Amino acid sequence: MILLAAVPTSTLASAYYYQQQMNLLNYQLKISNEQLSSQISSLNGQINQLQSQVNQLTTSLASSNSQISTLNGEITYLSAQISQLQSQVNQLSSQLGSANSQIASLSTQITALNNQLSNLNQTLSIRILELKQALSEGLAVNQPGATNFTSQGFRINVENTGSVSVNITSIVIMNISPTGSSQCSGSNSCILYLAQSGTGFNQGLVQVAENNHDIIVSGISINDGSGYKVILASARGRDYVFFYPWPIQAPSNSTTFIQTNVGPLMIFLDFNSFNFTMTSQTQSHPAWVLPDKTLTGNPGFILWVKVVNQATSPVTIAVQSGLLLQQYTGSNAGTAALFIVNSNSVCPFLPTPPSCTGVTAYTPITLPAATSSGPSPPAILKFYASTEGGTVGQGITQNGTYLVFIGLFYTINGNLQGETVSFATVNVCASYPSPC
Repeated sequence: MILLAAVPTSTLASAYYYQQQMNLLNYQLKISNEQLSSQISSLNGQINQLQSQVNQLTTSLASSNSQISTLNGEITYLSAQISQLQSQVNQLSSQLGSANSQIASLSTQITALNNQLSNLNQTLSIRILELKQALSEGLAVNQPGATNFTSQGFRINVENTGSVSVNITSIVIMNISPTGSSQCSGSNSCILYLAQSGTGFNQGLVQVAENNHDIIVSGISINDGSGYKVILASARGRDYVFFYPWPIQAPSNSTTFIQTNVGPLMIFLDFNSFNFTMTSQTQSHPAWVLPDKTLTGNPGFILWVKVVNQATSPVTIAVQSGLLLQQYTGSNAGTAALFIVNSNSVCPFLPTPPSCTGVTAYTPITLPAATSSGPSPPAILKFYASTEGGTVGQGITQNGTYLVFIGLFYTINGNLQGETVSFATVNVCASYPSPC
């Protein structure tokens, strides 16, 4: 603030006074200008400093904005990748759910298959045991077969030649030469069952070592002049056949002469009647032990079976006939089916050498009818082919012991029939000719 003194009254004094006051005011204005300039300069410096800071902040902000833009781009890219990964995760989750469902279904199926396999193994074990017991069974009908005829019936005298008891559950009587009567002839075969009275039989259980056991038949007689075939059927599925009034030689206790029956045919199972040939062999050998699978696998082997016809009518062997070898030790994986081939086949070696006639396709053979003096002359049936009517061999690919089933189709009296029995066992091993 500029302070003014009291104004003088004279003119000169007033001029001087005002001059002094003007000088004072100029001085004060100068001082104020200098101070204001200093303040303005200071303010300008501060403004410049603030402007520099603003510029720096603007630069930083621009850099930050650029980084934010870059980050936004990366975030957008990452969001797209996350979305894609989430889609893949969703697909994988769906596939995993489907896979889990399939696994659960497969687990259920595997459990069911395991149960079926367990049941099959149990059934197979039971069947094998039954077959072993059946193979241990043996019954011989003592000549003349039917005895002690009365008006009420007759007796069948038998001998147990096996190692287990034999339980006869039915008797089939077939009139195959109806010259005395027509009973039990044609399709009207007579089937008898256990019965204490009326038509039937009793005392069908033959214990081990019994050699003079009578099976008592009642309500029917067969000594009327006709020719009869009588079949004794056991609970284990074995059939024991005799003819009346023709005495057919029964199996003996000798280990060198054994027989079994398939329909009208009798199969010889003595040591030298069940044989085989392989490779270029022209001489057959007993087939109870067969060489290692590396030798029997390809081109295979021919099994020779000796048979006779016991029927009073000719029997023609059909091309569907064959042998089935079923393994029951080792891996239980070996099974071979051998169809019948021509009886002039000798050995399966390929190419066929001059000393070996090779294998020829089967053409039906007819076995003559039995006569009052006994069955037809023996014939050799040979089994080799992998297909019906074929000539390509069916070998064995696993060593072990095998059950041998024979399935025979034959025509008798114009009718085609088929029957199957298990009749032998063989041993396939590397120690041939010694058993494993």
